[in-house]
Amino acid sequence: MVMLARSSTHLVALGAIAFMGCAPESSSCDSNADCEPTEFCQFDARDCGDSAPGRCMQRPTTTSLVFDPVCACDGALYSHFGSAWAAGVDLDDAHRCPPFEDDFACGFRSCSHPLRACRWIDGDPECGAGECDTAECSCLMTLCPSGFCTRTSDGISVLTCPEA
Repeated sequence: MVMLARSSTHLVALGAIAFMGCAPESSSCDSNADCEPTEFCQFDARDCGDSAPGRCMQRPTTTSLVFDPVCACDGALYSHFGSAWAAGVDLDDAHRCPPFEDDFACGFRSCSHPLRACRWIDGDPECGAGECDTAECSCLMTLCPSGFCTRTSDGISVLTCPEA
């Protein structure tokens, strides 16, 4: 398990995610027990298998050193999605992990953006308010006029854009 601590330097270094090779076909799975030891069960909906079976995917052999914390299906925060996958755990859009103090959940991401905004672009969560200098829905909607914006009870603006 990867233990995380928030530091003043979020960007440590750049790295690449390396996979042991791409299998021509991946088999269906309900858990890692259905996969080879070098694979993990990945779920398309990033819901930890709550709605549909996943598919066995190769675990990365190296991962990025960029600090971009994510919540995984084992309830733990990992420093990057590649670290979770290397440990054999998929991402959890329901964010059933305890966030860092002062952070907020944005799908599988754990965000520390000062504007407290979460944008869903083409089905993927992104922290922050894009080009907006405020987290107000009136500004966020200019980034995605066909989407919708809500504000949670704890003051987080959530912009959802339709998939292209």
